[in-house]
Amino acid sequence: MRTLIIDRILQEDGDPVTGYTPRSFQYFSEELRLSVNTITKIWQKFCEEFLLILKLREVRCGCVNGCGF
Repeated sequence: MRTLIIDRILQEDGDPVTGYTPRSFQYFSEELRLSVNTITKIWQKFCEEFLLILKLREVRCGCVNGCGF
């Protein structure tokens, strides 16, 4: 379910860095037949984890590109 929600928002050009969603959470809620609260929480958690991974990669390699080296 988590992957389905994230993939669907990313397909619509959602941005995990800024948390931007091109459509309302209500739209995804109706489409996926899940609560707005579930959609919102999963997307926000994904965005937080995404940013954390980028920061960890930046610390590891010392560059701002987040290359992971």
